Amino acid sequence: MNQSPQPFSFINDENVKRLAGFSVANADKPWLTAMVARYLRQDLAGEWIMALPLQLRVRVALAALNLYELSHEQIAALEADLREFLGRS
Repeated sequence: MNQSPQPFSFINDENVKRLAGFSVANADKPWLTAMVARYLRQDLAGEWIMALPLQLRVRVALAALNLYELSHEQIAALEADLREFLGRS
């Protein structure tokens, strides 16, 4: 059986801190950060969240309480957005 790769597996130790800019640019959608962070290794998710301004960290934490499942298409679209962001930053 062929397994698909873990979503957001391109996020690593080298680029995770740059994602703070993505979170700040999308501060009105803290659920985006919360959703992606749930797929990351705990150390990467923690590093990303701790790089955010305090008020945004709180909003992301509150958004994490109300997460829902994304479809494969939604995950693919969000992955494409993050890859594009990392390519520009």
